[in-house]
Amino acid sequence: MTESKNNKYLNFLQSTNNFLLVKDSMGKAKPSTRILPGEDYTYGKKLKADKEGVGALITSWAVHSSSKVPPPDKDFKKLNVLSITEGACTPATQSKFRNTVNVRIKSASQRGKIRVPDMIFGIENRPSTPIKAVMGNFYGEYAAENLGNNFTPKSVRKNIPTARSTRGFDKRNESIRNSMENPEKGYFKLKKYESIKAKTETRRK
Repeated sequence: MTESKNNKYLNFLQSTNNFLLVKDSMGKAKPSTRILPGEDYTYGKKLKADKEGVGALITSWAVHSSSKVPPPDKDFKKLNVLSITEGACTPATQSKFRNTVNVRIKSASQRGKIRVPDMIFGIENRPSTPIKAVMGNFYGEYAAENLGNNFTPKSVRKNIPTARSTRGFDKRNESIRNSMENPEKGYFKLKKYESIKAKTETRRK
């Protein structure tokens, strides 16, 4: 009973033609749920013939036409100054003056561009390689000579000049030496007993 129910349910899923519900059999690919054309059918879109071939592209050239530059705006700052000098102080006279006088803002190319015909712009090219020196191994011999000079012992040594001593420097050194010397100090005696000799002989000196 359960097997018949399972078979009915499986047949129902297979008849739905839903790719997500259709089951595949053991070891086989999932059956297609869509009707596909035959083997002779070609997929894709047919290309249209190019009206302009390679020969036309090589022999023809489209000349660039510059786009139209819009006219610059009116220079209202200069118009206001000119209207005051002409005596147009009311709105009506200023409007009439602006309609008659056409003053535009100068573009960046018109703002007093300085032209220097004798000036060379750009980066200077490097000098050409001397082929004669390269082919004649001039640079190799020069490098070998410098390498040999670096390893040769230098017999002549430069005499390092000694520092010259000054009078103040000598006095300072002498005072330092005197302060470092430890003079022999005798026993302490009062001044009135310094001239009196000892009446007993001892081993102390």
